[in-house]
Amino acid sequence: MQFVAEGRGELDPVAIEAAVRTAGAAHPGASLWVEGFLHKTYWRQTGAIPPLTVVEAPDWGGRSSSPLLGRLEKPLEVHGGPSCEVLLVRGSRQWVVVRGHHAVMDGVALREILFDIFRALRGEPLAGSVAGPLTTPLIGQQFPQEPRVPRQPERFAAMTGRPEGSDIGRVWLRRTVPVEGSGVLPRLIEAVIGAARKRSEGPWRISVPVDLRRHRPGLRSSANLTGGVEFEGGAEAFAAEEVRRRLADALASGAECRYVTALERIHWLPLGLLEWAGRRMLEKTAARDVHGLSAVVSNLNRQSLQSLAAPGWVPEGLFMIPPGSLQLPLFLSAVGHEGGLELCASAPARLATNGRLEELLTETAQALASGPGLASQLRRLDDEVRRAERDPGGFPDGSDGRESELPDARRR
Repeated sequence: MQFVAEGRGELDPVAIEAAVRTAGAAHPGASLWVEGFLHKTYWRQTGAIPPLTVVEAPDWGGRSSSPLLGRLEKPLEVHGGPSCEVLLVRGSRQWVVVRGHHAVMDGVALREILFDIFRALRGEPLAGSVAGPLTTPLIGQQFPQEPRVPRQPERFAAMTGRPEGSDIGRVWLRRTVPVEGSGVLPRLIEAVIGAARKRSEGPWRISVPVDLRRHRPGLRSSANLTGGVEFEGGAEAFAAEEVRRRLADALASGAECRYVTALERIHWLPLGLLEWAGRRMLEKTAARDVHGLSAVVSNLNRQSLQSLAAPGWVPEGLFMIPPGSLQLPLFLSAVGHEGGLELCASAPARLATNGRLEELLTETAQALASGPGLASQLRRLDDEVRRAERDPGGFPDGSDGRESELPDARRR
């Protein structure tokens, strides 16, 4: 996964390199590598500083994975490192990209490393972080009595429809939406489901990542401390108010701290065997067109672009490129700032053919920009249209639907 700062101006590579060294030393978790073999495998804090690479990309606009697909999607190594690196991408604008292996850190950790790089550029004190604790011990200490839940069978639909072609790559796209106000996450989930209904009938399961640091006030850790809350259902179960209620209930009960029992066993399996199992899972889901999850929707909250200010450089954007798992049909990230809401959608190439991912992201962005209530109105309108198509007698109110006020909402 990768957190990206976008801006205009010229960042000095020498100054950036010094800032990366300073920030890297303040976040020792960025130097974690795997050493050993089989049951003797362990994490070691190596003290290595994330390397900096300057990438020339004169034709890239920071809106999609092409033509930097190879560089931004290059896998990071947990065996022998680096598990974290920094890119300075120079083109029509400049981008500072902090990349991290998700086994080592999460989006919050990447964001804090990025912010500390810019603090170092401004000569300010750094916030820093510690390398631990690991997720499972944190959960066990905070919720020792919470039940461990088994993973449910794979039976959920992809939001962009059926897979096409044989490309095993992954693509991502970005949109900036002029959205303000609170309650963005429920509205975002409602909007993406509304867009997905045009391509798939469901059912859907959506996972919402939750930062476990909230259970340790004051904890500044660069570890992957992400739990999750899941929602299942058809389109009727994903209205914004319903999502808001279910999310609040789940967080109140500590649902994000429950974890899958299989995680207790995979620690003893060789990484090669896990990679083989992952490939087999990918083949199975492609053949059957069913998935364990339909999407991950991650909201990393509103941030100030002033956190990215630096001499000779004016920040204009901040976004997170989602992780590149081929087993996940869709990953949608959201980061807010003074310029709006940055949406970034990632999907396997086989689920993004013929502009499907672009259409889904565009329609989601349009529904968000049109107001919090429009997605519900459009969904009700589509339901009425479908019922009218099945029932020649007309709409539930006895009309033919032509005088309905709902079509006006679609035109606004």
